[in-house]
Amino acid sequence: MASTPVSLIIDRDTITLDDFGEIVRAFTAYLAQVDIGTSRSGKRTLDYRVTHLSYSSPVELLAVAEPKEEDQDNGPAVLTQAIRGVRDVTAGIRPEGFRDEALEALATLAEYGVNGQGLRVEAPTLRLRAPISKGVVAQVERVLSRGDSIGAIEGQLDTISVHAQPFFTLFDAVSGRGVRCYFGEDRRAAVITALGKKVIAHGRLRRDPSGVPTQMRELDYFAELGRAQGAIDALPGVYAGLDVESYLREIRRE
Repeated sequence: MASTPVSLIIDRDTITLDDFGEIVRAFTAYLAQVDIGTSRSGKRTLDYRVTHLSYSSPVELLAVAEPKEEDQDNGPAVLTQAIRGVRDVTAGIRPEGFRDEALEALATLAEYGVNGQGLRVEAPTLRLRAPISKGVVAQVERVLSRGDSIGAIEGQLDTISVHAQPFFTLFDAVSGRGVRCYFGEDRRAAVITALGKKVIAHGRLRRDPSGVPTQMRELDYFAELGRAQGAIDALPGVYAGLDVESYLREIRRE
């Protein structure tokens, strides 16, 4: 079976088991998201098998990317895009074709490049390598924020996650797609109560290249749809003073 070597070098004098597990998890998630974005099917095409692990400083994890289907080896393409993507983001450029999820996974991985030490990813047979420093986190935010705008969506609140940075998934009534909406502790009770119900959310929207909302941050207004009439005036900007029907017409034109 075809395989493409890849290694992750963790430049630290010491490392805890917890940190090592999180770094490997983030690295795997990043490669998986690049894989999904590269494949024609929109699904993962590669598995990764560990071939060597060095515990000396720096820690080095060696693996090979192996195709799930023998006649579809995307290993070289995925690893090339993953490493060049790190270089592009470091330079403040959004890699062509990169999904938001891939950028967010890269930012999570880069969080572990601290105190002048960092991470490095290499694909020796492709002669590619790139350092991953904590500075990549800020660059990811800059790249992603260029597509942000203030707006609102309404739909059914489907799932809630309260781990790390809490978010709920709202299925947009217009696009039919799930939008991940991040919220603060002050919204927790209201969000949990609204699970499974139709809601309105307003904040900073992130959209895909076609303009469809994919994510909301800085949530500044949230209400169950049936309770919204008395609170529409609290919305900022052009929405203030609208009734619910007019409000929904406005946001559906976004």
